[in-house]
Amino acid sequence: MSKRFRSVVVCLALAGVLALAGGPARADGKKLVFGLPPIFASTMAAVADREGFFRKHGVEVEVKFFDASAPRSAALASGDIDFNLASTPITIRQVSNADVDLVALYGMPYGDFLIGSTDPALATCADLKGQQVGVDAVGGTRSVALQDMLAACGMRIDEVEQVALTGNANAQAMIAGRIRVAVLHTEEVGVIEAKGGKPVRVVTTFSKAKPDSHYLVVVVRRDRLEANRDAYTRVMAGLIDAVRFMSDPANADRAAGAVYPIGLTGAEAKAALLGYLGIGFWPVGDDGLERGRLEAVIADQAKLGGIKPGKEPISYDRFVDRSVYKAAAAMRAP
Repeated sequence: MSKRFRSVVVCLALAGVLALAGGPARADGKKLVFGLPPIFASTMAAVADREGFFRKHGVEVEVKFFDASAPRSAALASGDIDFNLASTPITIRQVSNADVDLVALYGMPYGDFLIGSTDPALATCADLKGQQVGVDAVGGTRSVALQDMLAACGMRIDEVEQVALTGNANAQAMIAGRIRVAVLHTEEVGVIEAKGGKPVRVVTTFSKAKPDSHYLVVVVRRDRLEANRDAYTRVMAGLIDAVRFMSDPANADRAAGAVYPIGLTGAEAKAALLGYLGIGFWPVGDDGLERGRLEAVIADQAKLGGIKPGKEPISYDRFVDRSVYKAAAAMRAP
C-alpha cells in the first residue's frame, strides 16, 4: 500500500469516526456562515448561536454581521457565506434580474419599517417632496421600503432626495440633527427620542402601506443546499429552537442579551423583543412563506420597475423550498 493511499484511508476513517460521533456538520470542509444585517430581526440567529442551538443539532455556524445589504447579497452569490437574512423585495429583484439561483427557507412577513420625522413641519408624505430622507444605500433595503411607502402615498422615489447612511447610522444622524427624516426600524424611534431629545413623528409605516407584503427571507444558494441538504436542515432546526426559546417570556432577558448592539439598554431591548413577539414577527410553528404574500411582492416589484423590463419575475414555486423547514421541524420534534 502506497504512503499516499494509506493517508487517504486514514483521513476517510477519521471522517467516519467524527460523523459517528455526531460532530458538527460542515459544508465543503468549512463551517457554515450566516450573514446578518445589524437589526433586531437578526436576534433569532444570534440566540441560536449564543444558546448553542446550532451545535445541539450537530452543525457549526459562524454568525457574521454586515453593515449593508449589498455586500451581504454579493457574499451569498459568491459563496463566501451560506445563509443570508435578506429583504424579500430586494431578493426577488436579485433573482429575477440577475437569475441568481437563490431559494427561501424561512420568512418573516411583518415589516417594521417606518418613515420617521423629527421636524413637525414634515409630518405627511406630501411634506416630504424635495426633502432629504435617510436610507441605508440607494437601492438598499431601506431605500426599497421607502419606495414602497411613498408609492402607497401616491409619490415616486425620485420626488425625494435619498441620503445614504450605512447600517444603523440613520438613527445616529437624526440624533445629531444632520437629517430630519429617515427610514427607521421600530426600536430606533425610542433611541432617537431618548438620546436626541425630540419626539419622532411617524409619517407612515410599511405595514400600513403594504399590509399584504413580506419583509425578510432566509435565503441560500440552491446548489449549496442540494450539495449539503442535511447540514442546512440542521441549521434550520437550530433557528426553530431559537424562535421557540425567544417566544417563552421566561427567556426574555437572555434573548434580549443577544440583540445586536443598536443603542438600546437591556430593558429597552427586552421591551422591544416582547413587542416584536406580540405581532408574530418571528413565525413559530410555521415557515412564514405564505404563497399569497410572496406572490404579491413579486407582482409589486414588477409593477414598480424593480424587476427590469424583459426579465421574467421569479415564480413562487421556484423561489421557495418548504421541505427544509418541514424536515427541520421533524428533526427537533420529541
